[in-house]
Amino acid sequence: MGELWRRFWYLLHRRQMQRELQDEMAFHREMLERDGTPRKHFGNETLLQERAHDTWGWTWIERLAQDLRYGMRTLLRSPAFSIAAVLVLAVGIGVNVAAFGLFNMFVLKPLPVRDPDTLVRLQRSAPGTFASSVPYPSIAFYRDHAKTLHAVIASTDRDVILERENVPARARFVTTNLFHELGAETGLGRVFDPGLDDRKDAPPVVMLSHTFWEQHYDSNPAVVGRVVHLNHKPATVVGVAPRNFSGLGLPHEPAFWAPLAQQPYFVEGSTVLTDTSLDGMVDMWARLEKGVSPKAAEQELLALTDELRRQSPKSVWDNERLVSEPGGYLQAVRKDDVPMIMLVGTLVLLILTVACSNLGGLMLARGVTRSHEISIRFALGASRQRIVRQLLTESLLLAAMAAMAGVGMGYLCLRVFLSRVNAPPWLNPAPDWRVVLFAGAIGLIASVVFGLAPALQLTAKRRSGTRSRQVLVTAQIAASCVLLIVAGLLVRALHFAVSSDTGYDHEHILVVDPDLAAHGYSATTARSYLDTAQARLRQLPGVTSVGLTSMAPLGHKNVTFRNFRQPCRAWFLQHNGDRAPQRTRRATGRYERSCCQRIVGATHLARRVSTRQAVSSRSIERTLREAQRGRRCS
Repeated sequence: MGELWRRFWYLLHRRQMQRELQDEMAFHREMLERDGTPRKHFGNETLLQERAHDTWGWTWIERLAQDLRYGMRTLLRSPAFSIAAVLVLAVGIGVNVAAFGLFNMFVLKPLPVRDPDTLVRLQRSAPGTFASSVPYPSIAFYRDHAKTLHAVIASTDRDVILERENVPARARFVTTNLFHELGAETGLGRVFDPGLDDRKDAPPVVMLSHTFWEQHYDSNPAVVGRVVHLNHKPATVVGVAPRNFSGLGLPHEPAFWAPLAQQPYFVEGSTVLTDTSLDGMVDMWARLEKGVSPKAAEQELLALTDELRRQSPKSVWDNERLVSEPGGYLQAVRKDDVPMIMLVGTLVLLILTVACSNLGGLMLARGVTRSHEISIRFALGASRQRIVRQLLTESLLLAAMAAMAGVGMGYLCLRVFLSRVNAPPWLNPAPDWRVVLFAGAIGLIASVVFGLAPALQLTAKRRSGTRSRQVLVTAQIAASCVLLIVAGLLVRALHFAVSSDTGYDHEHILVVDPDLAAHGYSATTARSYLDTAQARLRQLPGVTSVGLTSMAPLGHKNVTFRNFRQPCRAWFLQHNGDRAPQRTRRATGRYERSCCQRIVGATHLARRVSTRQAVSSRSIERTLREAQRGRRCS
């Protein structure tokens, strides 16, 4: 320990030690001259100073600093080469940083909530069966009896109609402890109060998301206390969520937050709080008690599931259990996701390989012009190890600058990507320590990959760069071929998806989603509306068939009206076009299995219309007539 402290003291007082050493050597030289001893007997002063530095330690820092200074001067003498090298490598590193940054945002970076590591999401699982949601009566049972869970959070979404303008909006119904458990403070007004808003006689209240408050109410603080109408039901705005509030990381940021206990008030006929079947599904999260592991919580919930099966056999599957995954992160990696992650990682690493091969070729070509310099350094006594270290230091400088440029490039790519997909404002693509560390590691590896072979080749006694050039060119061609093959397969798959025969005349099919639940239709009024609408649609000129279905063809959009218990979800119409009518298909309930297998992947071919205004028979007739005239309807 004393030796280490002495070396640190020398490092901090290096200039003072050097002055004292020079003074000491000058004193001894003067003493020898007084004694009449020739000065040459004193020895090589430079060698003595180097030995003293070796005794002090930390000489490698001085040599590294010397190599860095010399390498920077060398790169500045060739600015065109330096800029080209940095740009080539920055593209390869930037692609990898963007891919890792996306993975970091979704998987590694926790949500901006309180104690994200203690949050878990619970889902139903049984042999051959899986559901990401849980019936609310079961959630209430687990909440009341589980000892390993500190709190239980439930959430479900519903499209509603805002005010009297018939403007659609998404409402997220949550348990009132959501904001307190996530540690969120309201940006304006107050958050939900479990003791106040969970009472049966509690007045209906809602909170606004920060984005919706800015866009729809122009950031007006007077909106707190105002009465709004959702599905024509009045409710008081009690607060505005903060801008950086992520909730539980669910997609599609809602416009409104409302207590789950008040969901039947806003959605007439809803049985989400009492239904134990598939129609009453709610997403479930929980916060573990301090020191409790997810596996221990799963074991307790398994015993509670068995008890729930004895009390309500129809609400629990055979051999059902609740499985947990991290709930404090935007996305959890499952086994099915690993192959795709490995494929994307391999592709971006191949891009980096191509960049390193290109840069290695540039370094070999540049080394030809430096052969005279390297020969002189050998003649002056420099070892091969010393020159290789100097060349690798230059490569490290190039990689460091490329890594910094790659971090900026990856950040810009993520910003553009998030803006294109309308990501929520709390999703921040700014690089954190993980991204910086990853970029540094990639840059270090790249400096060795593209710098080692040229350095060894340039310092070899027989300077024939044929083998090194062959290795670099072979790696570049191999990586490029793999990337071209994968790109070709993706283009071919896309072409196959858009050009495959769907098995029926999709050009003359129109799908209309009335979204009756969002318009506040009850079960009785919905049945009456659907029957009346079908009868009137069949009478329209050009319509050859009208059917009802729960899944639109080529749309892959589930529009199930769970609360209405209706077998029919959307109109499926076939009308005459310019060509002769094709064979009529009537879709009621489920489609034929053969038809479903043939239409997968061709989602963009269907002409789909979703009425976002108050639905009436006249509006649907007008939509169909416009479609027949070849106009885009919305």
